[in-house]
Amino acid sequence: MKVLIFFTLLLAGCTPGIDSYQQTLDAYSEAAFRGDLEASLTGAALHQASQSRAVVGELGWTQVGTSRFEETQVLDSNKVSSCLDVSEVSFLDSSGMPISLERSADRILMEIEFSKSNPPLVASMKEVGQC
Repeated sequence: MKVLIFFTLLLAGCTPGIDSYQQTLDAYSEAAFRGDLEASLTGAALHQASQSRAVVGELGWTQVGTSRFEETQVLDSNKVSSCLDVSEVSFLDSSGMPISLERSADRILMEIEFSKSNPPLVASMKEVGQC
């Protein structure tokens, strides 16, 4: 029995807590606004976000407002679900005029996998529904 408790504690000590994941998601939200993606993303997530930033740049658009990750829950080792709230995000064209965007929802349920690094980085992210 004592051995089982020890291994459970050992495994829990190796997996970042929800606070660590939420801090990375908060950092990513801010980085996406500023464009400093390498600080919170890696792998496929970094590649996809970089491509998206490049498209926005090529269009001459500027992002206004930041997204937020809310209601984050641990699903598995290095995997969480979180509601991505993009209601405060809009874009301006190169002349400063607002871009009209059609969204199916302002709150999107995302499944997010993290690297095993310390601090954890977002390695992949996919939309899995609405919040």
